[in-house]
Amino acid sequence: MKQFLYSLIISVLLISCNGGVSKDQLASKVRSDINVELQKRASSNGISLSINSFDLLHKGGKEYSGILKTTEGGQEYTYQVDVTVDGDSYMWKIVE
Repeated sequence: MKQFLYSLIISVLLISCNGGVSKDQLASKVRSDINVELQKRASSNGISLSINSFDLLHKGGKEYSGILKTTEGGQEYTYQVDVTVDGDSYMWKIVE
């Protein structure tokens, strides 16, 4: 029982020291933010837009790189997205 308790405490500490959200949680939040922004632009241009996929890769430290695939006005596009995380805060930028 003591061994289990120690393992549990160590696991919780390691998870809490991870620096915030997991990569999947971060990808979900960033995808949602990007979707809101792109839907505004698409609506103002009178076209339809859907996000087909969004994947993140942890480059190291606070830096992530993502690939965003969309369908806009019937055409498919692929974008690179840079994401920087600082604790629970993050910022993203579509690389032109």
